[in-house]
Amino acid sequence: MRNILLVVAVLAASQAEAHEGSHGSAACPDLVLSNTVLDVNMRGVERMFRQLPEASRRNLQHLLRHAGFYQGIDDGAWGRKTDCALRVVVGRFAGPMTRHDLADLFDYLLSGGLAGEYPGTPHPVRHPGLID
Repeated sequence: MRNILLVVAVLAASQAEAHEGSHGSAACPDLVLSNTVLDVNMRGVERMFRQLPEASRRNLQHLLRHAGFYQGIDDGAWGRKTDCALRVVVGRFAGPMTRHDLADLFDYLLSGGLAGEYPGTPHPVRHPGLID
């Protein structure tokens, strides 16, 4: 059930993006940044992002950029622009995310979950051993 909710949250974020336009990379102005649950979820997202191999981190940024969420370069580094791009997706998830939810999110994104929603988004190359 959580997997279905996670996919619905990602799809809702992608639909909202299509209607809201590109997000400014400097501050994510359309999100409430003081949301405690979101902040906790984002700490988990950052931890998991940093654990990915560099090629996978670059690949994720590449996919997010082509989908219109990420405004930076595909450098594989966690920074304000990567945080903002992932915050848009994670901000639509209802409630705290478990480690399993985080793994599902990264698996969905890295397996091409955005490619169906945004024509022209490349399908990623799978990297063995990404997610437990």
